[in-house]
Amino acid sequence: MAKRRSTPPWEASEAFELDRNPNVAAWVKNDHLGFEITYAYKGIIHKFRPDYLVRLANATMLVLEVKGQDSQEQQTKGEFLTEWIKVVNDHGGFGQWAWGVSRHAKDIAEVLEKHVSTPFGYRAEQGASPAAGGTTRGTASRRASSAW
Repeated sequence: MAKRRSTPPWEASEAFELDRNPNVAAWVKNDHLGFEITYAYKGIIHKFRPDYLVRLANATMLVLEVKGQDSQEQQTKGEFLTEWIKVVNDHGGFGQWAWGVSRHAKDIAEVLEKHVSTPFGYRAEQGASPAAGGTTRGTASRRASSAW
C-alpha cells in the first residue's frame, strides 16, 4: 500500500488564502508542471521550482515562493528569478510577470495586495535583497476552472 502524503498545515493555509483572496483570479501549485528556473550556486547548476503560480486580478502572473528563512542560496535564486522575470517582461509576449516571497501564512494577503497595487516597473522589496521578491514590468477550485 502506498503512503499517502498529507498536506502540511502552512501549505493548507496558503491555499486557503489564495482561494479566498479577491486579488487572486486563479492559482496553481507548481507540482509536476515543469516550471523551473535554472540557477548557479557555488559553481553548481540547480533547478528552482517556485511553490505557486498566481494570476492576480490585474492580470499579472505572480511567481510565489513560500520560505521561512532567508539564506545565501535563497538570495541567489531570487537574483536568477529577477533576471528571468525581466527577460520575460522585456519580450512582451507573455503578459506581465512578478515574483514575491511569503515568509509565513499570515503575510500572503499583504504580498498579493502589494503586487496588485504596484504599478509596473522593476522594483525590489523595500530595503530587501532581490531574494525578497520583486516586480518587473512588462489551483484546485479556481485553479481548474480558470484558463491560464
